[in-house]
Amino acid sequence: MSRKRTLFLTLLCLTGLSLAPTRVAAENGAPAPAKPVLTVRAVEPRQERWTSTIAASGWIAPWNEASISTEIGELRVEEILVDIGDRVKKGQVLARLSHDALEADLRRHEAVVASAEASLEKATTDASRARRLSENAKGTMSQKDIQDALIGEKVAKANLGAEQANLDSITLKLEQTTIRAIDDGVVSQKSATLGAVPAAGTELFRLIRQNRIEWQAEVTAKDLTQIVTGQRAQISDQGQALCYGSVRTTAPTADRTTGRATVYIDLPENCALTPGSFASGSIEIDTKAVTTVPSTAVTMEGGASYVYSLADNDTVERRPVTIGRRRDGHVEVVSGLDPHARLVVNGGGFLFDGAPVAVVAEEAQK
Repeated sequence: MSRKRTLFLTLLCLTGLSLAPTRVAAENGAPAPAKPVLTVRAVEPRQERWTSTIAASGWIAPWNEASISTEIGELRVEEILVDIGDRVKKGQVLARLSHDALEADLRRHEAVVASAEASLEKATTDASRARRLSENAKGTMSQKDIQDALIGEKVAKANLGAEQANLDSITLKLEQTTIRAIDDGVVSQKSATLGAVPAAGTELFRLIRQNRIEWQAEVTAKDLTQIVTGQRAQISDQGQALCYGSVRTTAPTADRTTGRATVYIDLPENCALTPGSFASGSIEIDTKAVTTVPSTAVTMEGGASYVYSLADNDTVERRPVTIGRRRDGHVEVVSGLDPHARLVVNGGGFLFDGAPVAVVAEEAQK
């Protein structure tokens, strides 16, 4: 009996010792603090100016093209001086046609003009003599001879004019055997073949005028009403900007089949895009102030968006928010957010309403 009593007293003492701290804490009215479920960083929402954009896609095309064709036919292509991709200047020689026959015609017409000039000189002398005699020595020449001399002068003048016109025509044809660029640009097509005898009007070359290209971007007819000349456009690939341009004009009508309209966007010369390629991007329409938070501060659950704001006692409150666009690691908060709230940046998926947390630092948005 004495042994059992000793064991009972020992257990009683141990139980009393283990309950003593709890009893003392209860008597003091200070409950033990809850253990943080997560260590978090905090951030405040930021006010930014974001640009609203309209998505667009379409073909890269020459701003304008120039067709360079033969103006004279039945002459052999004798020389080709440029190739596809060559940059050319206005007036630069691109090709030459054979001109031997035309040069022979030129010499012949020059001789004819010289003969007509001599005939006119003789007719002018005869007409001057007839005028003097008709005024000072009447009766020396018959009236018919005087009239013939005056008419002969007029005929000689007309003949010289006609032959001069023929000479000018041959000279022009001779000039047309030299094919020149009609504007600065880049040769985009070449159909000239050495030795070929093209007919008049046959295209030999095609130029991208001034080496300017454009983006023929398509948008919906609804979006077209928001686009005006001068707005900035961006061509991008997988989120990376490739080139910037500006709206030059818009199509007056939309396609009846697709319901889309074309916006013509000028691109700079240093834009490394190839005509004939397809591109996607956006057109900037306006800029407005927005409230943004880091994307990691927003958690999604059941199709809704939430943020966790920090309370004064280092617990969190879950608040539903409405979000908008995303950009560069940030998200636009449209409604539901106090602009001065302190938000949890990380670990929202592990938190719950009222959860205790440990805040390590206030973080500034970048």
